[in-house]
Amino acid sequence: MVYHRSMIDRLTTTLLAASLVAGCAGTSVAPQRTTYSSTIPRPAKVLVYDLEFSTKQIRENQAAAQRAIRDADASAVDARLRKIGQGVVTAYAETLVAGIREAGFDAIRANAATPVGHGDLKVEGVILRIDEGDRTRRVVVGLGAGESFVDAKVVVHSAVDPPKRLLDFVTKADSGKMPGAGLSLGAGAAAQGGVTAAGAAVSATQGGVRVMRSQVEQMAERSAKQAVEYMQKYFVVQGWITGN
Repeated sequence: MVYHRSMIDRLTTTLLAASLVAGCAGTSVAPQRTTYSSTIPRPAKVLVYDLEFSTKQIRENQAAAQRAIRDADASAVDARLRKIGQGVVTAYAETLVAGIREAGFDAIRANAATPVGHGDLKVEGVILRIDEGDRTRRVVVGLGAGESFVDAKVVVHSAVDPPKRLLDFVTKADSGKMPGAGLSLGAGAAAQGGVTAAGAAVSATQGGVRVMRSQVEQMAERSAKQAVEYMQKYFVVQGWITGN
């Protein structure tokens, strides 16, 4: 049986979605520091800033076809990395704002020009790693081959006088270890010209960049949701919200 390019695209999308739904993609929160204080009132506003990032912490899709495209346009490397980074920090910030609002707070996405009121809560941080992995290996082989990662450090502090750091934690997300299409369909399908590494790579070059970036953005969203859950537990202990 021969799997045409459109079928490969659909299969790729299905596998990536399944890895998220099935819970094979990992997300975790590692606490670094926690400070409770009965003297800090519930914040009137929560200011969520974009996480800082450096292109040095970003690694693009390592699939062979994608590397060939990059080599042909090496002058655009910095712009591509910044686009990847900005997509991730935007997804993270927007998800944080939405989740904190659902918890009952007035949360906004802030920047350096945003006024900060006394007692407002500030959520800041930095991207530690964005690694797009190798999409071809992830799709064809799976089981952790070609994994992608998004790691971030988040700091929450209250704008009292003097400012007080309340939370410090690290979130980590990976693409999981679902079996790839090559293992799922068997060697026979690949031998008949089906889902081969070359075929998947061609598919990746035709929309793979957007899909790949979309995946790391989805990983950032999952991490941000975990961050919100972690912060909510702190808010309950502080008496700012009631527990479920």
